[in-house]
Amino acid sequence: RQYQRRVRGKRPFMWVSPVLLLAASALSAASPRAPVFSWRTISPFFHSSNQTGPFSDHAITVIAKFPMVTIEKFQGACAHSPHVGPSCHQEDLITSELGRVKAIAPHVCAIFYYNSVLNFPQYQLWQTMQQQNQSLLLHDAAGRLVRMSCPSPVGHCDVFDFSVEQTRELFAAECVNATRTGVVDGCFLDRSVDGTPTDPTLDPTKPGNKYNLTHQKAVAYSLGHVQVLTELQAAISPGPVIANHAYGPPLTNLAAGSVNFAMIEGFTPNNQSIWQLVVAARNNRGVQAHVGGCGSVTVHHFAAFLVGAGTNSFFGCGPWTSPWDGGLDISSAWLKQYDYLVGAPEGEAVIAGKIWTRKFTDAGLVTFDVGSNEGSIANWPA
Repeated sequence: RQYQRRVRGKRPFMWVSPVLLLAASALSAASPRAPVFSWRTISPFFHSSNQTGPFSDHAITVIAKFPMVTIEKFQGACAHSPHVGPSCHQEDLITSELGRVKAIAPHVCAIFYYNSVLNFPQYQLWQTMQQQNQSLLLHDAAGRLVRMSCPSPVGHCDVFDFSVEQTRELFAAECVNATRTGVVDGCFLDRSVDGTPTDPTLDPTKPGNKYNLTHQKAVAYSLGHVQVLTELQAAISPGPVIANHAYGPPLTNLAAGSVNFAMIEGFTPNNQSIWQLVVAARNNRGVQAHVGGCGSVTVHHFAAFLVGAGTNSFFGCGPWTSPWDGGLDISSAWLKQYDYLVGAPEGEAVIAGKIWTRKFTDAGLVTFDVGSNEGSIANWPA
């Protein structure tokens, strides 16, 4: 399916900043690319935004060290304003920063963020959906517009109605059009399996219902949500669609082959996070394991990560948004452990009693105790 905007008088959004044009010219309209993964060291990723405005040149230099970079929905000050709206042009703000990264590091896999449930008002996509007399947005059994709590000055956000074909087409076009700039390789889709208006179970024909939807609408919405993510992945492959928490069966209903990446939001050194990594790998799905605060990361996090990691497992930390150039040192996002050698795994992890073990050619023996939630990496500095 070829996705494009189909709104009268509107063209796909375009970015014309000098930095973006420079990057796009250097890349020669490159196709979306998969992230570069290596077992040589931990493969790290960056996922955040600068809420005060563009990143400094120094910050961009640090961010460009990461092989995978996502810029969040709160890039720039406009999204935090009481007057937030589509005039913020959030698409432009995100893609401009990704273009700056690509200009100095074309190999970086650049990721555009948007939400797969909430229609955030700072995006021009919000206006696109509103122009159809709200028929593309979710309504309850009484015909009222469904609005869900969201982290925005407006307090509540509209919800995309994925039971409607045109909604799915316009939603997917947001990501496809971003990749056509030449500086975006994939998209991060938040709330891909949870935090939805139907809270789908593993059986999408029996969704929960917190928002007074008709049963027919709830089922159609749940199935449409899976469909749009699957079709979007096909449209931008091999570029990544990173579906939050979508590890695949038996943990979630996004089957193998639907999307090629998941995020573990709130990765913790415990058996649950290890199994989420293992399940994703068994579903041939890359993973971003994310820890909220970089200062809280310990060897136990890395031991649990290495025990469960498969090919295309990436590790990252830090806030979703921050005044990076006015209070938080961007250098803190690059952990010293990212430079420690790992080497290829010498086999799958095994568990005996409460102890996971796995060997790597350079890191040596990695162990993790699911009783104490503590781990060790033999050849890493203490």
